[in-house]
Amino acid sequence: MLSLGSELQRRGHRVVVPQLEDFRDAIEARGLSFHGLGRREFPRGSIPNWQRALQQRGAVSAVLFTIQLVNRFTRVMLAEAPALLAGVDGLLVDQIEYSGATLAEYHGLPHVTIANAFPINREPTRPSAFSSWRPATNFVERLRDRAVCALEEWNFKFSPVGRTLNQARRALRLLPYRLESEHYSRLAQLSQCPLAFDYPRPALPAAWFGVGPLRADSDAAPPFPFERLDGRPLVYASMGTLQGARRSVFAAIAEACAPLGVQLVITHGSQLRDEETRGFAGDPIVVRYAPQRPLLEQSALAITHAGMNTVLDALHAGVPMLTIPITFEQPAIAARVAWHGAGEVIPFKHVRVHTLREAASRILTKPSYRDAAVSLGRRIAGTGGVHAAADVIERVVQAP
Repeated sequence: MLSLGSELQRRGHRVVVPQLEDFRDAIEARGLSFHGLGRREFPRGSIPNWQRALQQRGAVSAVLFTIQLVNRFTRVMLAEAPALLAGVDGLLVDQIEYSGATLAEYHGLPHVTIANAFPINREPTRPSAFSSWRPATNFVERLRDRAVCALEEWNFKFSPVGRTLNQARRALRLLPYRLESEHYSRLAQLSQCPLAFDYPRPALPAAWFGVGPLRADSDAAPPFPFERLDGRPLVYASMGTLQGARRSVFAAIAEACAPLGVQLVITHGSQLRDEETRGFAGDPIVVRYAPQRPLLEQSALAITHAGMNTVLDALHAGVPMLTIPITFEQPAIAARVAWHGAGEVIPFKHVRVHTLREAASRILTKPSYRDAAVSLGRRIAGTGGVHAAADVIERVVQAP
């Protein structure tokens, strides 16, 4: 979102970002206007505490915990965001930020839905965006997909977020939502996930645009000791900043890679303590944050939790992946990596040194994995990214 905001501001627009205090520094560093929300509900330091709590939870518990957080943030947005809408010409709303569409509707503003993570647009002929299922090949699987799609859409109004949202809509004299998809924009829905990466999507709305990775040329890169790279094939390991920064996982990855003749770089997202970053097998380079795209350009393999950003960056660089999905939409993203032949999947509960080593060795030595990643990367490169997204937004917001 910050990359997109930077591009819009470069084009002469003023961009205001309503967010929690923990994000102030990152927003203002881009030269964007910050508007603080939830100072009492989410004081500074809340997000790191939330991340640490999330790390300790399993897949189902993490989802329930996140739903409660989203519900709390929805309440804050509904209560505080209207104060900044005077003079606003349009809203850019993350797909899982549920209050934005209601605020736009009530104030008569156009809004654009942006799927920064994996798009959760549901179709009865497509597996759930939260499952590792592949496209249906028989009657039972097709029936399963239709049933789960209907259940997920219908269940939204009974969820904590759905109840909060519809209570607010009634108070504003707006019709309550029956289905989750009703809060998506009818004007434009932008997705970082291009159609080339997804399963076939025959029922997407006409307003849906798979614009590809939202990156700006001005995106800052953290420092990195490039002088320590020694010329061996590079393996880049990133397990995200929410649930994947567990030392045991990185230790298994390091031990698996140690005898393969590669150099390993581990980035843990500031989620490991200093004493936890020492003693890994094979003496990998371990950093809090890394310049991901430049490192991937030099990598032979990426080991990742299958977060949308890391997967798209790896494909952009033509790098095959060994994915270790944990929760949320990660199993679905990992399944697509494997479906396209650009890597393999090891479920988090099956992580063992020998399974990691065998999979990594296959991917490193079998050219078809890199060929598939390169092919996908070429198609993704033509999607337009942040520039195409900004073009769509300007057409929508400036339309008479």
